[in-house]
Amino acid sequence: MEGEKKYHIENISDIAEALGISKTTVSRALSGKGRVSEETRAKVKAFAQENNYVPNVVAKGLAQKRTYNIALVIPSYFDAFDLLFLRKSMGGVCAMAAELGYDVLLSINENGEYEPLQRILDNGKADGVILSRTVSNDPLVKLLKERNTPFVAMGRLEDENQMQVDNDQIGACYELTSMLLLKGYKNMAIFGGMLSTIVNQSRMAGFKKACDEMGYEVPNSNIYMGLESRYQIEIAAEDAIKKGVTCFVCMDDTICLEVLRKTREFGLRIPEDVKIASFYDSQSLAEYTPAISALQFDAGELGRISCSQLLKALDGQEVEKKVQLGYQLILRESTK
Repeated sequence: MEGEKKYHIENISDIAEALGISKTTVSRALSGKGRVSEETRAKVKAFAQENNYVPNVVAKGLAQKRTYNIALVIPSYFDAFDLLFLRKSMGGVCAMAAELGYDVLLSINENGEYEPLQRILDNGKADGVILSRTVSNDPLVKLLKERNTPFVAMGRLEDENQMQVDNDQIGACYELTSMLLLKGYKNMAIFGGMLSTIVNQSRMAGFKKACDEMGYEVPNSNIYMGLESRYQIEIAAEDAIKKGVTCFVCMDDTICLEVLRKTREFGLRIPEDVKIASFYDSQSLAEYTPAISALQFDAGELGRISCSQLLKALDGQEVEKKVQLGYQLILRESTK
């Protein structure tokens, strides 16, 4: 159209300046990733077309020596009960990555083996890595350090100088345990999974801290750890019931649901005969009758913040090495 202003467009900064919007908005509109209104998306694409601008992601990646991929490492031993938390945290990672113009590659690693992730690194397919679970002496952490690959863990790491984002597991479990003890529920047993996972180490640390401060010593025979199957949980719960335990503390909802099933089998009433609480909440516990007191963590936020920290580091920005997120203590009928 005669008299219409012409633009010399070389990159998204030029488009952003011409349209009076942010570079992030332009990037989202052109890539189709992230939250942008359809009106804005159409406006940006039309402007780019009118001014003969064609984004070349491959050329951009080569120029900046980036793949615009990140790898999300998932252990193969996540079972059906873990899928809800995993799905939410993965959703948070993927949403943040898409918002910032990255794609997510899944790497499923079995029992600490690192070959799947090593292939991704050998082939230069990812700029950085997110670990979805942390364990003691993790060979994946060793591999990433040796390769000088930027990475962040969703959970606490033994090396405090590495990027990590975690909920305040110790503080949360301390608060819930303290509440139970203050109510006088001292005939207590605790049930948990493998102590090789750092989250279980943190939960146990919070539990023990509360017991120590309240002057209560849980008998070693009432500490049931390493429970990795329904059968193991069932045997542990039955043993505690026969001992006359009246307060059951479960480290996660999977274990809690099995303990609840066993108490029901023995005809025990909650909360009249026994009290039950969980260090991790789920919809199943909230909807159980009676509803179960539990600790609530935002898995989606954990994924979003972890991804954001990694991508900021990849852009050369200063980031906190340790980010600690909050929690909610939800008191329900099971501990009244």
